[in-house]
Amino acid sequence: MKAGILIKRKSLTLCWLLISQIEFIKHLGKISGVETNMKEVLKFIEAKQQEFAQKPLFDFMRNQSIPSEQRMAFVPQISYFVMFFGDLNKYILREEPTNDPIQKPINQYTHEDYDHWNWVFLDVELLGFNDTASFVDVLNLLQK
Repeated sequence: MKAGILIKRKSLTLCWLLISQIEFIKHLGKISGVETNMKEVLKFIEAKQQEFAQKPLFDFMRNQSIPSEQRMAFVPQISYFVMFFGDLNKYILREEPTNDPIQKPINQYTHEDYDHWNWVFLDVELLGFNDTASFVDVLNLLQK
């Protein structure tokens, strides 16, 4: 049951990590004008959310006939990817100091989103994936 609650709470958050943040950042770079920026960004986000919600993954995640543990079985395999977002925000997307009007909101976003990777620990615990594993098992998992 815990996994079922997690699926409802985190489905868009977890899957948003899979949509490309880089694509969003590239789109920001093509927009000009401050007022246009927010309108265009919001339109872009809405369009991508609607497009992404149609992916087969969401049908699979919503399918109550499949046990929630099975629907969330991919979490250990994507954990490294999720954990990488802290470094992506801190070392790749962020450019400080900057006077660039496009880079400033990107920097702000990277500070706000920087520690969201910590949520994966709670999610792993709630899903019951925090079983004891050997160091070799963990390294093997990272290789997949």
